[in-house]
Amino acid sequence: MRYAEGVVRVRGVMIGAWVGLVLAGPAWAQPAGEGDGEPAESAATSTTFVAAPAPTYRPALPAPVQLRSEVIAPAASGRAHTGVEELLERLETRASYLRKGNTASAEIELGQLFELRDALGAVNVPLASGLLVHESREALARGDTKVALATAEAAARLSPELVGAHWQRFQVATALEGRLDLAVSAARDALAARVRGFRNQVAALTDLLGIFVLTLLGVAALYALLQLVRYGRCAAADIADRLPGWAGMLVSSLMVLLVLFAPLAAGLGVATTVVVWLAASMLYQVTSERVVSMLLVVAVAALPLVMYAAAPLLLVHGSAVDDLAELASEAFAPEAEARLLAASAAGSRDYELSFLLGRRARAMGDLEGAERWYRAALEARPGDVAAKNNLGVVLYLLRRPDAARIEWRDAGGTRAEPVLNISALDLEASRFEEANAGLARARAIDRARTERFSDSVGTTGERLLDVPFDQSALWTRLARAPAADASEVVQGLWTRVGGPLPWAAFPALALVLGVLGWLLGARAHAPFSTPCPKCGQPASRRAVDGYCSQCQTIFLKAVAVEPAMRLAKERAIRRHQGRALWGERLLSLLAGAGHVLGGRPVEGLILLVAFVGVAVHWLWMDRLSVHPWATGLGLGTWHFGASVAACGVLALIALRRTWAK
Repeated sequence: MRYAEGVVRVRGVMIGAWVGLVLAGPAWAQPAGEGDGEPAESAATSTTFVAAPAPTYRPALPAPVQLRSEVIAPAASGRAHTGVEELLERLETRASYLRKGNTASAEIELGQLFELRDALGAVNVPLASGLLVHESREALARGDTKVALATAEAAARLSPELVGAHWQRFQVATALEGRLDLAVSAARDALAARVRGFRNQVAALTDLLGIFVLTLLGVAALYALLQLVRYGRCAAADIADRLPGWAGMLVSSLMVLLVLFAPLAAGLGVATTVVVWLAASMLYQVTSERVVSMLLVVAVAALPLVMYAAAPLLLVHGSAVDDLAELASEAFAPEAEARLLAASAAGSRDYELSFLLGRRARAMGDLEGAERWYRAALEARPGDVAAKNNLGVVLYLLRRPDAARIEWRDAGGTRAEPVLNISALDLEASRFEEANAGLARARAIDRARTERFSDSVGTTGERLLDVPFDQSALWTRLARAPAADASEVVQGLWTRVGGPLPWAAFPALALVLGVLGWLLGARAHAPFSTPCPKCGQPASRRAVDGYCSQCQTIFLKAVAVEPAMRLAKERAIRRHQGRALWGERLLSLLAGAGHVLGGRPVEGLILLVAFVGVAVHWLWMDRLSVHPWATGLGLGTWHFGASVAACGVLALIALRRTWAK
């Protein structure tokens, strides 16, 4: 019923406005220079109120409807024009103009969208911005950079928190020659939007969590594999020494592989398998390698605990907190609003819910409903400044200025908005001294807000200030997620990387395996061999300089050796060292892998983390990142190219270090 009333009201106002414009004739068709969209100059340049007419604003293009006055003008019936419904109508009208090729009228509708969005106080209009981003991408594809930039800028203005809109601005700016300033500005705005607003913050933290988990698992798995390659021959030789002579190295090598891949074959997951590999490699490693392995074991063991701490980020989707965030940050949220109304009908005394429903009722033009919701918010949190201020605005629009003044006075002086609203009432009543005194008090609280208020024009109802919803309160609600729900979510995720092992038991198991590997490998008389530094053959740890028996006989012992045997051994040593050197150089293309294989674990680990992190970031952001707004980032080839370039730089650094060896 309300929607039908709003449509009839919109059409009546539009018809009346157009008739008035036609009858006025050239009155609105101003010559160039008179309607440039700038406020008319006024002799009063100070920020104090004076008894002089307020400056007027002349639009550059004729506007069929004065949206701001229709949205928030005082309504005796308590029912103002439904601005959200008009937003939808203007989107449809603009799309109709575009289909007919009438770009001029479409631009007028876009300007009206901006004005209506500001009047509603909507943070984002992702529906309209998504359409504009799509138009910008199409214009950029056909080479029309002017239209592409204009529509991208409009999308970002309609939805300041829509990262995809800012990124589209960046894409267009990079296609323009000599506009590096635009590209830098767009990139800066895109990064700022990633951490602006509750939903963007949740998405950014979720992305960081996913990238961190995959990077850690990838680095741990690569490091463990490289250590197994480095010491696998020694492990096979130790097993062969304890097998019958007929078994040989082939059978022992197969046994080593069977033991190492048994956890993966048993379905225990990647994380458990990586911990087993790291613990097994500790038996043969030197001290620096063992320290790095233990650090990775501890990091992998902590993964389920990190996931449990971050579980609220995953529980937010589809929850009541998500509905509140949607209502706080979007112009259109019918489903979320319906769910929250159902929750309020159940008798819930919830401040955030009541405050946001009051804000939405005001945007929909239901002023009486807004009054009820703001009073409910005050029942849940008596004396709240934001609710009192916004209730006062609604009361003024209901033509109850005395009641509004009482609410603003009770709100106190901790925020500038109620003080400025009282000053607006004083100005309306021509009490200029009181208005200027209030302006001075407000300037001491929030100078920037006060200056914007002083520079604004319009009726008193248009100048009244609302206190926006503080989205940081949603983080407090998010932290109240039940522990049982968090545990269930973590187990569902952990099963993909840790197998059926309970996530709560994995940290203890991983640490036990790590400590056991450390203790066995650090023993001075451990029965584990080590690679000979000259030829790479397995040698006893107790051997002189770690040489194998052949190298000791030929190079250390005073024993006569046939020249042919010495030459053959020297050729074998050169082949081994050449293979090791070129293996390190080739693996340096995977930055850090060559260092790990060459016995420089710390430097190799640093390069591996950077290299794998860049690769995982590209994979995650290009394919796995999920955001409630479906516009998408559209990273495309530029992001892929930047990721490849970063990996290439890391590989060159690693290759240079290895080549100088």
